[in-house]
Amino acid sequence: MGFSWGCLLAMFLGLLATLGFITSITRSIPIIGGIVNGISGIIVAVFTLTFSSIIIAVAWFSARPLLSLSLLVVGFLIAVLLKKFGNKDADTINDSSGATHKQTTLSIRKK
Repeated sequence: MGFSWGCLLAMFLGLLATLGFITSITRSIPIIGGIVNGISGIIVAVFTLTFSSIIIAVAWFSARPLLSLSLLVVGFLIAVLLKKFGNKDADTINDSSGATHKQTTLSIRKK
């Protein structure tokens, strides 16, 4: 069990290092740097939980199939919940007065 926690920590640190360039760029801006650092930490934690549960489930399938299937279900549930709740406000924009506006996109088609 300790090996799984070590691999989980290694995956978290690796993903955090992958997003480290974003936090290092925004670190010079006082308010935005802290916000971006916190958000990237949350994103990395969620991706780590999702990916690690799927990877561990695939690795344990031959030894413990029931545990493997339950881990796969947990991993896919996290992914589905992120998809469901993550795109909720993608089409709306809040302005400074608190009003919500629908975001529209303009697409130009070449003939």
